[in-house]
Amino acid sequence: MAANFPLSVTLSMVDKATAPIRAFSASVKQSMAPVREIRNRLKLTYSDLGIPQLGKAFSGVSKAAGGVVKEIKGIGKELAIVGGLAAGIMGGIVYSTPRS
Repeated sequence: MAANFPLSVTLSMVDKATAPIRAFSASVKQSMAPVREIRNRLKLTYSDLGIPQLGKAFSGVSKAAGGVVKEIKGIGKELAIVGGLAAGIMGGIVYSTPRS
């Protein structure tokens, strides 16, 4: 059916049909410009402050803290064994000592 119309008439009809959509799109683009500008400024500030590097550093700190906790648990077990042995020895000394 489009073959029956001259090209200029077809283009004119397409332009008229899409004009409201283009106007709406331009309006949205214009109204979102301040939001886009703020977002771009925040993105720069986010990067400039080194927040991504800070997150990586905290990740490293948490891994190190986890390692320290594991070491403390290991030391705690050893201390419990030594403490138990010491208590057993002291108990043996106390009970083996003659009472007056």
